[in-house]
Parts: sequence; C-alpha cells; structure tokens
Amino acid sequence: RSEEVLLHQARSLKQTTGRDKLCLAGGVALNCAANGRLAREGIFAELFVQPAANDAGTALGAALLLYHRSHPGRERFVQTTARLGPRHAAEEIDAAVRASTLSFLKVPDPSAEAAERLARGELVGWYRSERAEAGPRALGGRSLLADPRHRALREQINRSVKRREPFRPFGPAVLAEHADDFMEIPPSARPLLPFMLAAVQVKPQM
Repeated sequence: RSEEVLLHQARSLKQTTGRDKLCLAGGVALNCAANGRLAREGIFAELFVQPAANDAGTALGAALLLYHRSHPGRERFVQTTARLGPRHAAEEIDAAVRASTLSFLKVPDPSAEAAERLARGELVGWYRSERAEAGPRALGGRSLLADPRHRALREQINRSVKRREPFRPFGPAVLAEHADDFMEIPPSARPLLPFMLAAVQVKPQM
C-alpha cells in the first residue's frame, strides 16, 4: 500500500510541476523496495534520496535551504558520498579493541584475510578508520559481510546477530563495472544504488 501511495503522489507531482527530477527524504524514503518500484515506473528521469533520510532529513533540508538563500552565488552542494559521520583514528580503534574482551590479531593484508574468512563461511565485521556513514546504511565504512553462497548465513545474521525480522533484506556488494551483468537497473535508480536505497531486479540467468 505504501508503494501505491508513493506512486500516486509521484504521478501527481509530475503532472503538477512538469519536472523531471524528484528528491525524497523522510523515513519512508528509506524503503528500498518502494524506491526501486518508483524507478521502474519511470515517472521521473532522475531520483535522489538523501542517505540519512530519516526525520533528520527535514532539518538538513531546512539548513541547506537557508544556506543557499543566504549565499545565492555559492555553488550548490551535491551529495556524492554518505561518509559524513564521525572519524576515529587508528589509535582510538586499537585502544577500544584492547579494552574489550575480544581476542585480536593484526594481519598484514586485512582485505585478503577478510576474503579468506568469507570464503570459509565466516561473518566479517568490517570497520575502516575513515569517516563513518551518515544514515542507517552500512556502505563499507562499518559493514557486516557474508558470502551469499552460504544460504544459512542469512538466517543466522537476522536471528542471532542483528536480531531482526527474517524478511529483512541485505544489500549485495558488486563491482560497479559488473553491476549490469547481474542486475536490471532502471536509469533513474543508478544514483540510489551507491547508497543502498533502491531494490532492483536480479537478471533471471543470475
């Protein structure tokens, strides 16, 4: 029903404004399935969802509006990353690990170590000392990784790790240059995919 309401409002906006671009914010805009359907319907040529599109999206929009009204000549802010959150130095991370009850091991190549563990069917918590993501999506700065070939891991993550409903989806990580090999991507959905904000169809042969 949410999707039907969203599509109705989108068509109404398109008819009223005649514009080709639609920007969404607010908690409903985090609904990947609805955003994917909106993209497939092709009502707007371009879609954008602010990655921290919860209730704080209104405050951010108000701040941007005031800024641009106060500085009309300034270049427009274009969001190309969600890495706007806090940054923790390697020393802080090291201190936090040492203060915990976890065992730890420093390895020469974390990427290779993670790949080997994923291939063995282990879960990997991936955290980088760059800025964290603003918003609820884990986009490589603080992510829980698993090999999708191990179907049992889906249930394990939802039940034992995230402790959430079993229908909750996961975001696939695919090399950008191979995305079109695996998925059917509507043009207006492309700006949403780096932010994990649109569900698209996997090609039947995949």
